[in-house]
Amino acid sequence: MSNSSYLLDFYGPSSKYFAVFIASSSTFIVASNSLFLALLMFSPELRSNKANWFLFAFGLSDWLHGCSHFIEALALWNGTIDHRYLCTFAGHFVVISGVLSFGFPPMIATHRYYSLNNETDMRTGSCGFRMRAICGDHYVLHLIIGWYIIVVIANVPLILGNSFGEDPSGFCLLRRFETPPLLIYYLATAINTVVLSLSITGLYYYKLSKWMKEHQNQLQNIARNSTSEAYTVTKELMRLMRFISILPVLTSTPVALLTAGQMILPITPMWINRIFSACYMFTPCVTPWLTIFFVRPFRNRFIKVIKWKKLLVPFNQDTNRVSSSFRGNDNMWINRAVT
Repeated sequence: MSNSSYLLDFYGPSSKYFAVFIASSSTFIVASNSLFLALLMFSPELRSNKANWFLFAFGLSDWLHGCSHFIEALALWNGTIDHRYLCTFAGHFVVISGVLSFGFPPMIATHRYYSLNNETDMRTGSCGFRMRAICGDHYVLHLIIGWYIIVVIANVPLILGNSFGEDPSGFCLLRRFETPPLLIYYLATAINTVVLSLSITGLYYYKLSKWMKEHQNQLQNIARNSTSEAYTVTKELMRLMRFISILPVLTSTPVALLTAGQMILPITPMWINRIFSACYMFTPCVTPWLTIFFVRPFRNRFIKVIKWKKLLVPFNQDTNRVSSSFRGNDNMWINRAVT
């Protein structure tokens, strides 16, 4: 398939239907993550816990991902073979924000493990820094900001190579690679990030499970203790990590295969690729709701917000009744004065 026929297929009839799907999904992603970020930002209890800033950065990356996909929906709806700039622009941020989100599950697992296990004293090569110190509360923001910077810098070669645009999966991600070097670089950065993320998360998930089994009886016998509370929250975070690690593997695999294997896979119509890759939008849609459901502090905060809204509606209704009764009394006194 030539480049022109490939682009005609990309901006063909299926692009309009896919644009509506992407716009709806991205709007839900932005709204859901906005709610999640607001719950954390406007709650002193959640905001004061530095470990929650990993979840904040995770939600922020998904929020940026949703905004990027909304721009992509505009590119699919309005774009043509002669007007491809918006898809290129959207592709930059879709790839960067997508890779960003894979960095936070291993950070959450690692931070949680070294926060609980005070006896761990691992060293990182010749640097001599303790992993417990690096993964402590003091370096939370440093790790988050550093990860954002690393991901942006890692994508500079792809930006210089003009690699972002119409992806074989049907999204605005990466254009068809004409030469192997850029494809190899993409595999070495983005795909390896996913593999390392899953590997590190799985490793510390196993370590957390082992540590909690060894200390389960001891912690459960300590009532109203901060360590016991940490044990409960850790169990909830482990359930969350189980889902946010497995879901991307299931939903992103079609897109990854179509992008990474574009030089060896047989060419199929774009509408078929888009059907296979549509599930890619599922993970950022459900991640904030899974966090609210599984992690008790966020769940309690969400319930308080809902109850506050329910209490606010009757209060407003009572206020309206009182004000209307005052207006009725005023009218009665006016009528008496006139007569």
